[in-house]
Amino acid sequence: AVSYYATPDWRLGAKVSLGFNTRNKDADVRSGNFGGLDLAALYRTSFGSVGPHLLHVQQYQPDSVDKYGKFNATSAGALFTALIKPLDASVSVSYMKTISAANALSASFLRVRESKAF
Repeated sequence: AVSYYATPDWRLGAKVSLGFNTRNKDADVRSGNFGGLDLAALYRTSFGSVGPHLLHVQQYQPDSVDKYGKFNATSAGALFTALIKPLDASVSVSYMKTISAANALSASFLRVRESKAF
């Protein structure tokens, strides 16, 4: 993951993820490995940061039982994040809608995440 302050008020962020699957010993099925790209551009305000958010997940290796049905999904939406000083924690809220999908559910979703460093 990387973050870059383009200006004092605009922060750009990107995260690349890789997922590796193993064979299920009971069913002898192996899901394919996948990668993800998460992008955001946040504008700092007096109450937190807000901006657009894009997420793409792509299966780059097929499942052992379906050689052609690779999963991929792209979602776009808005992200809000703020520091809660009394708790020394942050909260992030994002609303996203699937804009493209293959072999995946297409939906809108709301995610709320609280983070605290220990």
